[in-house]
Amino acid sequence: MPLQPQWAQHNVLILLRVHCVSVVRSYKVNGMEDDNPQFTIPEITPLELVARLQAEPALVLLDVREPFELTRARLSDPRVVYAPLSELARRQLDALPAAAHDSDTPLVVFCHMGQRSAQVVYWLREIGWSHVVNLSGGIHAYASQVDRSIGFY
Repeated sequence: MPLQPQWAQHNVLILLRVHCVSVVRSYKVNGMEDDNPQFTIPEITPLELVARLQAEPALVLLDVREPFELTRARLSDPRVVYAPLSELARRQLDALPAAAHDSDTPLVVFCHMGQRSAQVVYWLREIGWSHVVNLSGGIHAYASQVDRSIGFY
């Protein structure tokens, strides 16, 4: 059963892009004042992530990249869980790994460059996840600023 937000004022289309395939979901967003709304996606920098990884053992890292991307650059941390954006678009919450199912779990979402993960952060926050943020610049920025051994693509 698809998720249905309980609040309504304006329709907003969320585009979950997966390479050449697009899935569009319509959500109602409360509090928009005009026809050209701007959304703020909460983000953290790679250096802020390093600090949070040290300070928050319960932090979960949700990698939304596609399977073929995982061999090109990988963040080696036992708190990394995987849910490809294509699966999230198709199966929604059923595609989330068990570690990310609780809407109160502190969650950092990342992809290659940060755009796909920002879409997932927006979606999760709209359906009730309150402690979810996007990794600014994705795994590419993390590799550039923190650990070059992760790899680039």
